[in-house]
Formats: sequence, structure tokens, C-alpha cells
Amino acid sequence: MTRKKAGPPDIAIAPEGQEDSPVGELIPGWAEICKEVHKSRTQLWRDIRAGRFPPPIETGGNSIAWIRAEIEEWKRTRPRRTYSAAKAA
Repeated sequence: MTRKKAGPPDIAIAPEGQEDSPVGELIPGWAEICKEVHKSRTQLWRDIRAGRFPPPIETGGNSIAWIRAEIEEWKRTRPRRTYSAAKAA
């Protein structure tokens, strides 16, 4: 009788062009996510721990990725900076 070793769940990622994946498109690794959101790795970890940024998922033993749909939603919720005209004196 053999037992399956406990570990992270299997993640199915559909080939490009197929949308039936439960995860969808991924942003792999720290370098890519830092470029995508224009933040440093340190700041992202702070935001993840504080609940201000979506956490990564494990894609392998030493690999992580972010779900693009979650990152796009996070971007949409960011406040817009407004610049008003200078008031006349």
C-alpha cells in the first residue's frame, strides 16, 4: 500500500488560447510581478502580509506566481491621483 506524499495541490494551467483553466493566466516569479506593478519585492511582501496585495500561489517546489485576473482587479481598485488647477489669488 503506497501513500501519496502530501504537498501543494496540482495546478492545471491551460495552454495559451484555452480559457478553461481554473487558474487562468499567471504572472510568474518576483521579477515579473515587480515589473507589472512597479513595486520592489520588499514592498510587495509588506503589502501581502498587511492584506493590501494578493498573495502568490505555489507553482512548484521553488516557484511562485500571481493570478493575472487578481492583479488586474487590484490595479482597478487603486485610487486615481488627481491634479486640480491652481486657484487664482
